[in-house]
Amino acid sequence: MQNRLLLVLFFIYVNSFFAQNRVKVDSLYKLSITTTDDTLKVVALNKIAKEYWISKPDSSIFFLNKSFPIAEKLSNKKFLVGTYLYRAYAFSITSKRDSAILDYEMAVKLGEQYDVPKGQGQALSGLGNIYNVIGDYDKAIKYYMLALKVQDKGIDDSGLSKTYNSLGVLFEYQGNFKKALEYHSQALKIKEKLNDKVSMVNTLNNIGVVYGQLKEYEKALEYHNKAFNLASEVGDIIGNGMISSNMGNWYSKMGDMKKAIEYQKKAVAYYTKANYATGIARSNFNLGAAYFKNKEYDLGVNYIIKIVGLADELELKDLQKDIYEQLHDYYSIKNDYKKAYEYSLKYIAINDSIYNESKSKEINEINTRYETEKKEKEIQILNQKNEIQNLDLKQQQLYIYFVVVGLILLVFIAIMLINRNRIKQRAFEIVSNQKEEITNQKNIIEEHQKEIIDSITYAKRLQSAILPTEIYIQNNLERLVKNNIK
Repeated sequence: MQNRLLLVLFFIYVNSFFAQNRVKVDSLYKLSITTTDDTLKVVALNKIAKEYWISKPDSSIFFLNKSFPIAEKLSNKKFLVGTYLYRAYAFSITSKRDSAILDYEMAVKLGEQYDVPKGQGQALSGLGNIYNVIGDYDKAIKYYMLALKVQDKGIDDSGLSKTYNSLGVLFEYQGNFKKALEYHSQALKIKEKLNDKVSMVNTLNNIGVVYGQLKEYEKALEYHNKAFNLASEVGDIIGNGMISSNMGNWYSKMGDMKKAIEYQKKAVAYYTKANYATGIARSNFNLGAAYFKNKEYDLGVNYIIKIVGLADELELKDLQKDIYEQLHDYYSIKNDYKKAYEYSLKYIAINDSIYNESKSKEINEINTRYETEKKEKEIQILNQKNEIQNLDLKQQQLYIYFVVVGLILLVFIAIMLINRNRIKQRAFEIVSNQKEEITNQKNIIEEHQKEIIDSITYAKRLQSAILPTEIYIQNNLERLVKNNIK
């Protein structure tokens, strides 16, 4: 189930498993060297990286690293966001999940900062895919829902359909098949609207797988047939092989071994045509198992034995375990207990190995979660420190503001006091001048008054000198009166 989950998630971004176009890569590489246009250079390098995603993910990362310094200089930041996204995909394929998470997070941040919602939504969905694969479903759903909020605005229908598809896979793996169908159906509607036939193959096949898990085999076959016809139309040979194998499994569950064998043979043929080794190994085993179920043991064992070496070479331990179990059963039926015992030992050994690897993987995943949570806590602490620093800065700014306002008020008051003092001084000067003027006037008046008094005194003295005195008049008045009477 886990391998199928990884395969489905892989198809979400790659869409199809076509062979790498060597001519196209050479042409793009030549353009990246000769062009003087930085935008064209970034586009060429990113497209080369995309061509190498499947076959040479390390080479993909190499070309993306060359793209970064150029993309950072471009004014249009959608190319920088895209470069982070492409490298995150490449890191995911090489299982460098921590690096992928960091690149996705950077794409989310830059997408929001520079208003690149398409890239932001795809990065959020990518984070959901990583947490989905490692089984952290709470975080996976969280990021898928954040992606939907960004994508569900008509800005990126293709990205929206992929997020729905991812949610379908998540709920399918958790056994919530009803919810899985809802999301796969929503994805299919968008892909039909976009006429994206390559992506529709994957979604139709996923819907068929869900119905098969629900044991609604007729419904499952209906969607697989649609997917098969569409895969044939777009030339998706590996898709044809995968769908044929799924259909063979459902026919086997239904007990129609003739058709089960027929479709497993088709799967072997398609995978062989595509030279897809993993598919060849698995479909041959499925074919052998179908013959076993049909009690054609000798015929079935031939298909199983011939892929033992291929399974070992590809280190497909799940398949190796199934092979050893099937061979143990075969030799037990044939009463060859020695060989049956040998394969039972091999089965036990490989099963223990898978168990240990599973435990080791689980431990690594737990450690990864711990490291991720630790980083998140560090980021949270850093954000808190930044908030405190911002608060301190605001307080300092507020303090400076009050100080400046206080100084301005002091200057204003000082100016008012100076002006008031000047007004008082001027008034004092005016009053002093007026007082001095009054004093001068008083002096002048007093001087005039003195002169008048002196004049009066002089006139009086003169009068006194000329006129007889009062005593003289009194002494002589009677005599004068008498003389006049006479």
